[in-house]
Amino acid sequence: MKDHISVTGQDGTFAAYIARPKTSPAPAVVVLQELFGVNADIRKTCDELAEQGFMAVAPDLFWRQEPGVDLNVTSDADWQHGLRLYGAYDRDAGAKDVKDTVNAVRNLPQCNGKVAVLGYCLGALMVFLTAVRYHGLDAAVAYHGGDTEKYLGEVDGLNAPLLMHLAEEDEFISKAAQAQIRAALTKKPNTTVYGYPGQNHAFSRHNGTHYNAAAAALANGRTSEFLHQQLRTPGRVSAQPRLHQRAAEIQAYGTVSHLLPLDLEEPVRLEMTAQLNQLLADTMTLRDLYKKSHWQVAGPTFYQLHLLFDKHFNEQVELVDSIAERIQLLGGVSIAMAPDVAETTHIERPPRGREEVPVQLSRLLDAHQTIIRQTRKLARRAVELGDDGSNDLLVSEMLRANELQVWFLSEHLVDVPLITATA
Repeated sequence: MKDHISVTGQDGTFAAYIARPKTSPAPAVVVLQELFGVNADIRKTCDELAEQGFMAVAPDLFWRQEPGVDLNVTSDADWQHGLRLYGAYDRDAGAKDVKDTVNAVRNLPQCNGKVAVLGYCLGALMVFLTAVRYHGLDAAVAYHGGDTEKYLGEVDGLNAPLLMHLAEEDEFISKAAQAQIRAALTKKPNTTVYGYPGQNHAFSRHNGTHYNAAAAALANGRTSEFLHQQLRTPGRVSAQPRLHQRAAEIQAYGTVSHLLPLDLEEPVRLEMTAQLNQLLADTMTLRDLYKKSHWQVAGPTFYQLHLLFDKHFNEQVELVDSIAERIQLLGGVSIAMAPDVAETTHIERPPRGREEVPVQLSRLLDAHQTIIRQTRKLARRAVELGDDGSNDLLVSEMLRANELQVWFLSEHLVDVPLITATA
């Protein structure tokens, strides 16, 4: 069907309703259902978003229990049916489904690469769980998410801009729970929470019992402005530099994003980026150790070693770039700043002053030994995990370059006469 797509996730394939804008590529919004399934209300929400220029996709969250749920919001029998599904719903598995949907939507040719998630009630809770557990969202919008207060311990994982709407008279979210939510989210600079006095749960639901046109228009207007701000390029330009800007991180260190279809599962990429960052920290330390030795070398072999150390420094610079780019390619974040490197490296820190040439050479060789040992171990692990690209980097570039440098350094520690041969 033209208005449905299939999403292949980690645990199986499920359907999703899709509403397409007139112009593409466009930013996308993944719309998450209430306990009524992907029903007429959710489909209408998707259609309205498409009219605003967004591609809207609503995945079937209940696909594991009962695929294709489409319940009537005014039917008591359907309400009871939805409550049973809601009570049995696996929220942890659901968060993975949402993440898989975001990844699938981002890779659609009609998407410009920007994806937000928007949800109501159960869907709003899933918006929060997805936003705090997975990175890569460009924006998140939550309407009256029940049970959100039970997961506030995970709020530190929130990096995406979040807009939340709370009905102040919500019969399913107590005032105490709303206060807890506000207190937790106040600490996040990229989060906005709006309250709607006098409104009950689902005040913005089409044809809902508690639908309030004025409150719904206010909330939906704020949502539209938020989504356009977060997902679209500003139309106005100016020659005035915008100085002293700060904002929340777009990706936390130690996480991986899902931008490239590499056919490597998230646990593999997490493990490889963590190990590669350790190797990167050690390589950056060795690089700087070569520059220190280049500057501070002394004695009769000054000229030869001065040039050799500089040559090796430049080769290590290239290795640093190769490792960092591999980490980024896998969706990770490369370690970069000197204080972070100093805290992470396994290589012994030298004194600030000058040391004798044999000590300089020995320090460099010890550092190489640390890196070579780690490189061999990680190369074998990459083979086990099926990460052929990292294995190629480790063997073809890292191992061979370090082994060659070890050879050149070691020859300078061989105790042989320079003028007179021994008998």
